[in-house]
Amino acid sequence: MQKLTIPFKTPLDYFKEACNENPFLIDTFYEFMQTNESWKKQDCDLHIYPYTHAFPAMLSMGCKNTCYFCPTGQYYKGKIYYGNPAIIIPKYKNENVHFMDENFFANDMKTILPLLKENNINWLAMTTYEDACRIIEEYGELYLYECGLRILEIGLENIVLMKKVKEEIKEKYGLKIIEIYYLNMTFLPNETKSSIRSNALWMMGRDLGRPIHFNNGIWYAPGQFYYPYDEIRNDGIMLESPFARTRPTYVPNTFLFESIKISDLEKVNYYSQLVFDTKFYPQKTEYNIEEFIDKDYKKAMWLTIGLRCGAIL
Repeated sequence: MQKLTIPFKTPLDYFKEACNENPFLIDTFYEFMQTNESWKKQDCDLHIYPYTHAFPAMLSMGCKNTCYFCPTGQYYKGKIYYGNPAIIIPKYKNENVHFMDENFFANDMKTILPLLKENNINWLAMTTYEDACRIIEEYGELYLYECGLRILEIGLENIVLMKKVKEEIKEKYGLKIIEIYYLNMTFLPNETKSSIRSNALWMMGRDLGRPIHFNNGIWYAPGQFYYPYDEIRNDGIMLESPFARTRPTYVPNTFLFESIKISDLEKVNYYSQLVFDTKFYPQKTEYNIEEFIDKDYKKAMWLTIGLRCGAIL
């Protein structure tokens, strides 16, 4: 199977490169970031306006989960390493911060929330559905917002193939000011047109209020794409893409062997241009998917946009 370099930084890359796989260096992550301007361009916003500039940061590295599609789970095998929030947080005083902890709420919130509030930090964090519910119930939306929380990333994945969200969080708790950004995965094994469309329909009424239109978190965008890493799969095709996970590199046969009908070309191109800066003008309106993609990762992206927005059937 083709090996691809993943150019965007994952939390695991931060640990390997910024900390040299040494948990004691988590406290020095900020200083490392100053040594290379390219690092500051990773995870550098909060996904919503007006927070278009942010600093990536981490208070912990690792995850107790072992999701098969995630390199973090394979590497840490359930371990989590913690930094010292009293050392780390003041370095980001008065800034917007994109926390890259795999599960931010696995940290000690009794210590961390007052520090974030004291240092006037606006922040985004990634967490699990269960821990999001636990923290919202314990502290309440207003206090969390006063402590700087603006948006939570929750792993939805795929409501047909791997649904991790039991009940929509904003509805469950009546959230008014904190946004929920649902991370979703496209082209998992056994993906079909129907599962792609179902994922979009679930997210449609749960969209971000002021989204930055790029890649995922919005109902018409396909989110990240499944990448099998070291696993060799023979139930689909690999595509030559310069980006793994943010661009499709694997497409399962369950999707490839289906057929499509393009019903609203203008609509597909509108959303595809918005998210991926990509347009196509096919010669026909009906195709077998494998024929249409023809091992072109951009066409695979374009198809997912069209299916999610209902302009391809």
